[in-house]
Amino acid sequence: MILIVSGALGGEMAEDFRLQSVAIKVVHEEVLAEEMDVAKECLSSGLAKKQKGDFEAALLEFDRYLELVGEPKNHLVFIYRANTRKSLGDLEGAIQELTTAMSLFPENGDLVARRAAFLRNNGDIAGAVADEKRVDELRKIKILMHIEKLNNGIASSPGSAFLYMERAKLWVKMGDADRAMQDVSSALEIDSQNLMAIRLKKKIQYFLNDKGSTKKDRDSDG
Repeated sequence: MILIVSGALGGEMAEDFRLQSVAIKVVHEEVLAEEMDVAKECLSSGLAKKQKGDFEAALLEFDRYLELVGEPKNHLVFIYRANTRKSLGDLEGAIQELTTAMSLFPENGDLVARRAAFLRNNGDIAGAVADEKRVDELRKIKILMHIEKLNNGIASSPGSAFLYMERAKLWVKMGDADRAMQDVSSALEIDSQNLMAIRLKKKIQYFLNDKGSTKKDRDSDG
């Protein structure tokens, strides 16, 4: 027997399925929201227990938080766990917490810097030095990304002294005084009364003069 569904009935069935799907989605989202509320409570409870010195109980709360959220969106819970393990005297465990977090957030310099400190405290000087170098690399990568954004901004608004000054400050952080001076000079060409640019130019000039004097001293010693 062939079942023939009229257009009206077929439309109703399609609408029922659609509403059922929406209902299921809403229930799912409500469950997720409830779980997230519980997860937040676990995190808060863990921090409170940690502050009171109840470190074992704090770790259990942090464990429960991770069970509820799965893969966390930020690295903070791993820092809480690492610090808690350190407070328990488990430095190896603290280092492992940070190592796990670094596998999830490989570009997070804060995690690498903290592990470097823990490794140094644990006597792993070579590991600490390697992490410290990685921190510097990540810092430079982050600065260069900001510089690239400013490059685009300057290309679009070449008459902005502010953008040149922002890029100059980043070049200073990178240790590139020559490029910083170029940007400060560009900013002053646009706005000769820019006090921030005038002050920064003096600082950079002092650095460049001192660098030149040091080079001359080295050359004379040679």
